[in-house]
Formats: sequence, C-alpha cells, structure tokens
Amino acid sequence: MLSSFDCLGLEGGCRSGQLEIPIIFNQNNFDNLSSLGITSHKIISRPELLGRNPGTVSNYYRYFTNVLLLKEGIVQNLQQLLSENPDSFAKKMRIFKLDILGLKRNYEFDLNDYRSFFLRSPATLMAKKRHYTENKINYKSKIWILIEPWKVLIKKIKKSLSDDEANKEGRRITQLYKQRYDDWMKDYRKWAKDFALRRERRLIIRI
Repeated sequence: MLSSFDCLGLEGGCRSGQLEIPIIFNQNNFDNLSSLGITSHKIISRPELLGRNPGTVSNYYRYFTNVLLLKEGIVQNLQQLLSENPDSFAKKMRIFKLDILGLKRNYEFDLNDYRSFFLRSPATLMAKKRHYTENKINYKSKIWILIEPWKVLIKKIKKSLSDDEANKEGRRITQLYKQRYDDWMKDYRKWAKDFALRRERRLIIRI
C-alpha cells in the first residue's frame, strides 16, 4: 500500500525539506522495515535501506537485538546500524570495551549506555585516546570527551593553534591508525564471514 509511504512514487522520489532523494521504491522492503518498528520518517532519512535485501536487514536486526542485546528502540532510531557490517560493528565495540574503556573481557557492561559511540571510527577513538594518554589526561572518568571534535581536543593542550591547525593535527594522528585498522578490518570481515558459514552463527556473540 503506497499510502503508507505517501511521499514515494514508483518512479519518483521523496522530498524532505528542500532535499529531493531519488528512490527505487520496493514495497516489500518498506513493509519489512516497518515490521521492524522503523517509522516512515526514519526510512526517508536512510533511503538506501530500501535497496537492501529484507532478509539481510532482518538478520542484522535480530543479531543486534537478540545476540548483542541492543534495545530495539535504539536500533529503530539509529537505523544506520542496519547499513553497517554487523561483524565490523561487534568487533568495533569489542575494541571500545577492551582498548578504550580498559575493561576485562569477561566484565559485564551494558552496550546500550554507549550508543553515542556506535557510529564512531575506532581509529579516531584510538587516536584520541593516544592524544589524552600522552598528555597525561584521564579520559576514562569522562569518556564522552572522546566524542569532541579534534579542534577542541587539540586546543586544550595547544591553545595557540587555530581551528584549522588543530583539525590538521588531529587528522595526522588519526591517519597513523586508520590505514592499519582498515587493512586489518578487511581481513577480519572475511574471516568472520567464513566462520559464520562454517558454524552457522556470527563470530562475536558477546561484547
């Protein structure tokens, strides 16, 4: 029923404010996203989800909610997660737990409390951790400062720098981690995919 998404036409697109988003509409995909509790407004904001296999999207959703125990409301409102590779996400949050928070592998913690970090780059977080550690600043007691932009973080130490200079310095620090992380994660995703095919479950079942 196209009336359930009345801004879309079979050959048209959706206008949100002044932005027109071209979409190839697929009713089955839309109905599947709706069945997962994602509202029409959220689907409009992530129209690429309409082009994804509904079975794959549902599998991702069940992995996030049933295995990693993310709250359904978080996944529904942070639907970008359904566009992520779930193995990459799980490994990213494992890195966050062990290397950023410094927690033990068997330590129980609620992943839902850290939703602000779900879409953050591990390379960037590790670079920011390095920045604070080298400058003897305890970030663990106020972990949210790792979300602050580089121009803010760098200028806490080097107050004379301009915003552009601080951002450039942040990118330089991040680049040391990014290439290494990207190459490693590419291999990890392949390994995790092979594991899932052999064992019929995803590699990480507990963060």
